[in-house]
Amino acid sequence: MDATGRNGANAAAFRAPWGNAIGTQTMYCSDCHGSNTADTSVVPPGGEDGTPWGPHGSNNNFLLKGLWNTSVGADNRGDSGPNANGLCFKCHQPNTYANRNGSGTTGFFNADRGNLHAYHTDKVGRIRCNWCHVAVPHGWKNKALLVNLNDVGPEAGRAGNEEWRMNGTAQAFSQQPYYLNAKLKVRTFATSGNWVDTNCGSNNSSLTFGTNGNSTLNGRDWMRDVCTNPP
Repeated sequence: MDATGRNGANAAAFRAPWGNAIGTQTMYCSDCHGSNTADTSVVPPGGEDGTPWGPHGSNNNFLLKGLWNTSVGADNRGDSGPNANGLCFKCHQPNTYANRNGSGTTGFFNADRGNLHAYHTDKVGRIRCNWCHVAVPHGWKNKALLVNLNDVGPEAGRAGNEEWRMNGTAQAFSQQPYYLNAKLKVRTFATSGNWVDTNCGSNNSSLTFGTNGNSTLNGRDWMRDVCTNPP
């Protein structure tokens, strides 16, 4: 497999073996789909010669190795660790992605605030992966599997480039298969390590849909309007 150009990712942000040779790995269906595994791993009990690696024995929807629902993330600012058996944290280190004191860096980072996953976990008081990331990764259109409610299109039965109307913290967009309590609106996609608050917020588009009012602010003002206590 040719290198993807993402070799600069922080290996410490991932659990083994995901931190090995970043940018040159191949992802397989069985990395996420298969029998139930321990909270901290996608490797079936017993390793190579243990429990079958196929879908046999999964108690989770979609034959996943862990839970993928609106509880995946962390409460209590991450001080108590991630919520149990979340699929994301079988590969991603929760101390990096879901803890207010998170160590390490990801692409969601800047020189002013540092680790922005940790920063948002602290500010909101909890974190949910689906607020900003797509519910199903297969075939998604944006970098880092990010949702963008400024640009909803055929994947949700819309014509394209439409902004979902939102002006309250309890409002979130769900539309199978990709959107599950989604909140994020991206005005401009930053390069990894250079995200700032004004990358996020409303595009104040002339093409909108939904029955809510629509906050047309951006940056921290928009976040105060719609992200203080998401569902």
